[in-house]
Amino acid sequence: MSYVSAVDNLVYKGKVKLPQEKILALFKKYDIGDKKFAHLVVGMAPGGWVGFGLQQLMNKLR
Repeated sequence: MSYVSAVDNLVYKGKVKLPQEKILALFKKYDIGDKKFAHLVVGMAPGGWVGFGLQQLMNKLR
């Protein structure tokens, strides 16, 4: 991943390992799958901070 911070006037680059077990636990906890959808949200902030989360979208319509 890489991004440019206009506030810091720097380019941040790096490899990030996502916590797959925690993500899978969230999918199970919120029953995300065939009937419910979610997407991964990535946020970046000055100082090189990066945050990840899941946002549940809606129930799948048949």
